Parts: sequence; structure tokens; C-alpha cells
Amino acid sequence: MDELFEQIYDENYSVIYRYFYYRTGSTQTCEDLTAECFLKAYQALPAYDNKKSAVLTWLMVIAKNTYIDFARREKFKAYCDEDSFAEIHDDSDPFDLIYKDEINKILYLAMSELSEKERGLIAMKYSAELKNKEIAEIIGISERYTAVMLGRALNKLKKILERKGVNYNE
Repeated sequence: MDELFEQIYDENYSVIYRYFYYRTGSTQTCEDLTAECFLKAYQALPAYDNKKSAVLTWLMVIAKNTYIDFARREKFKAYCDEDSFAEIHDDSDPFDLIYKDEINKILYLAMSELSEKERGLIAMKYSAELKNKEIAEIIGISERYTAVMLGRALNKLKKILERKGVNYNE
């Protein structure tokens, strides 16, 4: 079981980490939640059935529930810890770091204006790189409705970014 869990951990750590980073904007909180998620997964591994869901889907359900528990426990209000943005980059060009940090700050501040559900959808789609079908399975709705909700969330985010003066080409 330990070898299987090690493989699951190695293959999925970065996806789970990015999901929590998208949700919290804080490197420290993200690391804590990632560790908590994998601890829960390790404890639940004997009950995991690969015929019911893919490993990543199973882990994302655990990650989603871990985040919900965290939000309730901490009454998490602030979405964005601005001091943590530079910590996630490992680029060597300081000008690239400054530019990326500014873009990330704008994005995370815009994301903070979305609802919890909208942020979760965007985090699963773009940080965890899940397909709509996988997201639908995790949150318990149809794939079609997932696409509709995700489209609405992205349109809302686009309007927020435009209001903040961010112009981009599609």
C-alpha cells in the first residue's frame, strides 16, 4: 500500500498543490492543505475503488472537501495573501518575476470577487487541469451544466478584469 500511495502522491502532488494555491493565494496555506489532503487520502486508500473513479477524481473530491473544512474552520475571508506570490516562482529573470507577480496579483484580486463556487470551478479547470466531465463527477452535476457554470464564471471574471483595466486578445 505504501508503494501505491507513493506513486499516487508523486503523480498528483503538483495538481493538488496548484488547486489549493488557486483557492487560497497563500503558499503556506496551500502547503498545509496539500499535506492534509494527502494524509486524508492515505487514510482512505484502503477504501478507494478504481472502478468507481479515477485516482485524480478521487483526490480532487478529497481536496475539495479539505478546502471546505478549512474554510469553515478558519472562517476564511481574505482570498489573497499578497506577500506569498513571489514564492511560487522559480524563474531566474527578476523582471519576469515582477511581471508575473503583478499579473498574479491582479488575477487573484479579480478572482476574490467571484463566488466560492465560481472560484472552485475555475481552480479545478485551470489549476488541476480537469476536464468538464471530471469536474461534473466531483461536484455532482451534469457535464453540460458544468460547462454552462464554468462559462458564466469565466465571463464574470473577464468583466471584472476589464473593469480593472486588463486588456487582452482572445
